[in-house]
Amino acid sequence: MGEFEGTSINVDKKLFLDNNHTPPNGESITELDNRVIDFLNMLKENYNDRKVLVVTHNGVIRSFSRILNKDFKRINNLQTLTFNID
Repeated sequence: MGEFEGTSINVDKKLFLDNNHTPPNGESITELDNRVIDFLNMLKENYNDRKVLVVTHNGVIRSFSRILNKDFKRINNLQTLTFNID
């Protein structure tokens, strides 16, 4: 989120982010997804037959949803989400 971190999302910011622009001092949706893909590949290579706890924020959860083609409902703070990666 770069300089958008900690600020409320208004229409202009949402349009900016939805169109895969890079926020000031941040990363684009594509860059985030590529980072998460690398992380998922590392999990598959090193922990394929094990359960792993991942603690993260909404941006990464939304990235999981896009990459894994799963429709995750909105997750509230301190809720858990369980899924398998193949």
